[in-house]
Amino acid sequence: MVGMLGVFLVLPVIIFVPKGKTNVNQGGKKVIVDMKELIKDREFQLILAVSTAMTSVWWGMSLWVPTYLVEAQGISLEGMTIGASLPYLGAIIGMYTGAFISDITGKRRDIIVGSLTMSAFFLTLVAGSLLGLAGR
Repeated sequence: MVGMLGVFLVLPVIIFVPKGKTNVNQGGKKVIVDMKELIKDREFQLILAVSTAMTSVWWGMSLWVPTYLVEAQGISLEGMTIGASLPYLGAIIGMYTGAFISDITGKRRDIIVGSLTMSAFFLTLVAGSLLGLAGR
């Protein structure tokens, strides 16, 4: 049901964004992009799907987990404020570290695959520990 919110957020774009070609400034020169071609582009669809999934996970981790820990596990609100800031700190460190390593090695695909694999591992670890806490 929450996913339907995305559909409602697209409606203003459909209504207010003009159809046809759009000028995009790319490296100092203007490039004309047809929005219909962009939406049909496979790479754009993949970027959109990954971005949607990452946003869902991010907000789930940064909003639901702290709420769960305070309400269900009885962790103090003051202690949780520090814990709630840790995903943001991790994201900043990960973003800069990944960009730095990617710039040095030039192996962007390997960096992305490694980052996503580590994210999946740590999310599984966190979910497992939360389920373990819930069973107590």
